[in-house]
Amino acid sequence: GMAKKKCIVKSLNSIEDFGAMDVLCTDKTGTLTQDKIILQSYYDASGKEDNEVVIDACMNSGFQSGMSNAIDQSIVDYTKKHYLSDYQNIMQMKKIGELSFSFERRRVSVILDDGDNLHVVTKGAVEEMLSICTMYEDDQDHPTPFTDQLRQQIQKHIDELSEKGMRILVIAQRTLLKKYHTINTNQFEQNEIETEMVLVGYLALLDPPKDSAVNAVKALHQLGISLKVLTGDNGAVTRNITTQIGIPSPKVILGSDIEGMTDDVLQMIVEENNIFAKLSPDQKVRIVKMVEKNGHITGYMGDGINDAGALKVADIGVSVDNAVGITKDSANIILMEKDLNVLTDGVIEGRKTYANISKYIKMTASSNFGNILSIVIASAFLPFLPMLPVQLLVLNLMYDISCISIPFDNVDKDYITTPKRWSAQGIGHFMMVFGPVSSIFDVTTYLALFFVICSTKHNSTNFSSII
Repeated sequence: GMAKKKCIVKSLNSIEDFGAMDVLCTDKTGTLTQDKIILQSYYDASGKEDNEVVIDACMNSGFQSGMSNAIDQSIVDYTKKHYLSDYQNIMQMKKIGELSFSFERRRVSVILDDGDNLHVVTKGAVEEMLSICTMYEDDQDHPTPFTDQLRQQIQKHIDELSEKGMRILVIAQRTLLKKYHTINTNQFEQNEIETEMVLVGYLALLDPPKDSAVNAVKALHQLGISLKVLTGDNGAVTRNITTQIGIPSPKVILGSDIEGMTDDVLQMIVEENNIFAKLSPDQKVRIVKMVEKNGHITGYMGDGINDAGALKVADIGVSVDNAVGITKDSANIILMEKDLNVLTDGVIEGRKTYANISKYIKMTASSNFGNILSIVIASAFLPFLPMLPVQLLVLNLMYDISCISIPFDNVDKDYITTPKRWSAQGIGHFMMVFGPVSSIFDVTTYLALFFVICSTKHNSTNFSSII
């Protein structure tokens, strides 16, 4: 059933957790959004459109050796399409070294040789990039020192674009001194390389929300599951997307807000808020732990390398078929499509499966308890064994064969609408009530057989003497 709904279950225990889940934490890209980045516009430091920004961005995206992603792909494709000769020139350059992306720096630098000079080209998140730029390229592409007024102007424009749901990438470069030609690439120091950069400009990219996300969020809500968004993206973009698809939250909590928080404070924060942005992988893990500490059965859905930790600590980790290896290994359930609707179908199927497993366990436990009780009662009062061991086993076999129909049984709609937790106590109560009820019928049958159907004077006297 789960497989038909495009959910592959890696361990059977996960089905019960899936049905019991009442909070789902999810990353944003590809789950709530189309994961199809569109390069909308590009600006130089003065806010004018400038193709130099795209060409420099392509120098970085075309040569960076980290995991390929939709952003790099869209930059390279755009350059190929609109500035083919520039793209061909870029590809003639020789890569000398690279400072890979890290979650602390949030930027990536490549060092290229164009035959005459070495160039560092860096792209990354707004704050982390502006902090390393001391100059900007003016209209004649000359490096000019920043003024506070221009910094504020750039920040204001970037904020406006972010409010519209755009993702902003800042591009900067610098020409390296000759001494770097001779040193080993492994000796590149990031604080030596990524310093006194010249701002080229910034790109505005759009990752539109999925059409299906609005209905999926509603469906999850009707199933009693609240949604929390945990993303590394910036707050304004995240707020824009979540507003469009209807996830309420009093405010957006940023990774920087969480940094100094004690666990007690964070526990309260995660209960009241649903949108968390600019998070590092460790912060995602911490938030998931706090949601669980509040007594929720928590699912986490993600497919990037930065989601692996959170997937491991969540009660139920959900990933997708095309996720990176470590992420798939950490997950309990793999979806064949990265879509909340597939997850919703899986939750419903999980709850049905759980309901039918519960039926079988309750019925079998109470039936076996009733049988044992009946045999104990009969053994105390009857002068013979009421059932031989082999008869008991045959009875159990026949009973279990009849139970084959239970997995295909229907489940009431109102049962599926709320998360269901495993309760050994509930099974115990069911067993203690329905076991003896079945024994009443067994004992009635014994009495009828003994006194009515097989009634003889010999039996009566025998029974009286036993009593």
